[in-house]
Amino acid sequence: MKVPGTAGPTLAAQAPDAVELRVGGREVARYVWRPELPPSTAPRPFLHPVRTLAGCLVTDARPDSHTHQLGISIAAPDIDGRNFWGGRTFVAG
Repeated sequence: MKVPGTAGPTLAAQAPDAVELRVGGREVARYVWRPELPPSTAPRPFLHPVRTLAGCLVTDARPDSHTHQLGISIAAPDIDGRNFWGGRTFVAG
């Protein structure tokens, strides 16, 4: 399907929980909105992989040292003064 108001980018259904964004017939990003991940990784919607028009990969997801990092995504580590990722406002439990 065409992205409204654009001349080039299109969205293509990939799976019930993901679509890919294509420009000029090339996949430049995949959007996953219901990832099947353990709760410890703070599952949330994300873009990955994201590539330049030349095909260079510019995102990573779940690297060994930071499995909570998911391509391009937004997370709220601090809610109501409590931080579940550590730091000076971390509250155990």
